[in-house]
Amino acid sequence: MLIGVALGSNLGNRRKQLDDAVDFLQTLSPCLLLSSYYVSQPVDCPPGSDYFYNAVAQIEYKGDLLNLLDSFQKYEIEQGRGLKSARELNAPRPIDLDILYADDQRMAEERLTLPHERMTERLFVLEPLAEIRPDWQQPGTTVTAKELLHTCRMKFGKEQVCLRIV
Repeated sequence: MLIGVALGSNLGNRRKQLDDAVDFLQTLSPCLLLSSYYVSQPVDCPPGSDYFYNAVAQIEYKGDLLNLLDSFQKYEIEQGRGLKSARELNAPRPIDLDILYADDQRMAEERLTLPHERMTERLFVLEPLAEIRPDWQQPGTTVTAKELLHTCRMKFGKEQVCLRIV
């Protein structure tokens, strides 16, 4: 199953955090597509939050999605992110790994919603996703990542800034 993963960091050495997270993803799946890194302003974060480094990866995963989510959350905690019960929504964090999609599955469970419920409103997700999978279609529609990106730019372009890092 092809899994889209959003990576983000806005604490510490952000580039290294993303590099290390990519290494972690490769331990789960040697088959990896990876976008460029992007820098973006914090969205819906506490005042004073630093900007983020972001990327999107695609892995091929054969296991249970909730086990994958558990692996991601364990990794986040090992890297210094607070326990979920103690987390402030959108608080600054060394690393954040979110499952964006799993093939064309749709899911709405307490711990996991697919596709990710806010991905279509986030330039920092759609810019890197459209880079690596421009023709990816939102499940149940014919709308592509490239089209979602265009819509998001039109709607949030003045509120959200997301630039590729050279």
